[in-house]
Amino acid sequence: VSGPDIMVEARNRIPDIKVILTSGYPDGEIEGLALDGEQPLFIRKPYRQMELANLLQTVLCPEFCIKMAAQPEANRHLGRG
Repeated sequence: VSGPDIMVEARNRIPDIKVILTSGYPDGEIEGLALDGEQPLFIRKPYRQMELANLLQTVLCPEFCIKMAAQPEANRHLGRG
């Protein structure tokens, strides 16, 4: 089963689920991949931790950032407050 197949099934069950695909295939293998009329978010292997962290922040924000701002005690635990 491929990642795009899993993404379609996951969206059938949870329509607003956020999905990031990853692959080590050459560019030509994934170009033009649009599922449900939407171009999926993608990160190419190998990737660095900071690249993944930036992509996750893009995907999860503003939801995650709003939650973190509303919970200053969580920020102190993470060394941010």
